[in-house]
This record gives sequence, C-alpha cells and structure tokens, in this order.
Amino acid sequence: SGSRGRRRANRRPTVVKVLDVPTPTAVLASLGGPAIASLDGSITFYQIGGLVGGAPAIADEIRAAGSLKVGRNPVCLAYNKYGAGFLAVSRGDREMAWINGWGSNAQISHRLRDQRLVDPVYAEVSDTHGIEGPIVTIVDFHGRKILNYRYGPLKFATQGGAIFGVGATGHDEFECGGVLEFPGHPFAMSATNVN
Repeated sequence: SGSRGRRRANRRPTVVKVLDVPTPTAVLASLGGPAIASLDGSITFYQIGGLVGGAPAIADEIRAAGSLKVGRNPVCLAYNKYGAGFLAVSRGDREMAWINGWGSNAQISHRLRDQRLVDPVYAEVSDTHGIEGPIVTIVDFHGRKILNYRYGPLKFATQGGAIFGVGATGHDEFECGGVLEFPGHPFAMSATNVN
C-alpha cells in the first residue's frame, strides 16, 4: 500500500473546464491551443495554459483567446502545409477561406468560391514530390465529386526548374486542376505522394 500511495501522490491533478461552444461543427488542434468552429460561422481560438507544456494545468488558464467570422457552417478546419495558418471549409456558403494568424490576430487572407462547388465538406492541402506548388483537394458531398485547385505558382524543382503561373493569365488567384466524379457521396479523403 505504500508504493500505491506514492503513485497517487505523483499524479497530475485532473483539470475540468467546461467550454460553452454553441453548436460546434469542427475543431483543429495545435500547440498554441485549439480552434473550434460553430454553426453560425464563428471560429473561437482557445489558450490551454499548462496543458501544452510541463507546467501544472490550471482550469482558469483555459479560455477564449479571440474569434473570427468565416462562412456559415464551417465543417472542416485543415492545416495549410504550404504556409502559415489553416483553411476553413464553409458548407453553408459553399466556399473555403485561408486563415492566417491565431487568436485575436487571426484574419482571412483570401477565399475560394467556384460554381463547381455544390456542397464542400472537407479539404486537404496535397503533398507533392518533385514539384513545389500549393494544391488543395476539396470533397463535395452532394456534388458527388472531388476537385483539385491550385492556388500558387508551380515549380518543377527536380525536373529542370520550370515555373508555371496560375490559370490562363498566369496570375489568377485559383485554377481548377480537375474533377473526379463519384457514384456516391464522398465526405472525406486522404492522399499523399510517396516514392
């Protein structure tokens, strides 16, 4: 019983904090704290105090650190692998927003809206190998398709270094790179380029 008592004394205390998040729809975890999206289109950023490091966790240190409005019903928050921040897919407004910063410093840098998007529910920034270029894949549930968009210059890094701009002008904001139709309703996907 002596060793059992010592084990209990070394445990970190349990921290319980109830966050009042009305109709949450998506969450993104990071070392800085989570971002939680709500049906009304707001994303709230939270500080989580000692839960990040080795310091004791204190419930009062877990609190909102800022919020940002995006499109209605944001159902997916995804990391931006080719830059800072993250992406928010808003099903209600059929769009995707790029969010830079965190907490009270967060802001929308640009949005992707396209008539091809019927019901976007998921997004993932693609991994690439041999090329450098930001490509995002969007899953369209009721549209029954998966779409690829390029949102920056493409460089063939391992094949001569040729650089290609975005779209017909080479300076467009986005370019649809292809559509894959499905007989069912896709809701998520995951892909990588492995050699």
